[in-house]
Amino acid sequence: HFNNTALDKRRVELSVNIPYDVDLESTIEFMEKKALNLNWVLFEPKPKVVIREFSDLGIKGSLNVWTDDPWNVTENKSELAREVKDYMVQENA
Repeated sequence: HFNNTALDKRRVELSVNIPYDVDLESTIEFMEKKALNLNWVLFEPKPKVVIREFSDLGIKGSLNVWTDDPWNVTENKSELAREVKDYMVQENA
């Protein structure tokens, strides 16, 4: 049995779908920088978008960030999702 809450840091992983018609590199760069604006996201390890697969709807990946607050991972993931959604809406993605 492994107790995740005993760790100093916890990863918050958000699944993302990046449409094919947006610039991939600038979208990834923006998401990683935007994540650092959230006060609970740690600077190290740095936020990172990982490409997982290609689908009919776009490029599937995950935005991975780290926090030292294991008790609020669900709320943090929701806040991160709102930030990413706002950007994607602005970009008409």
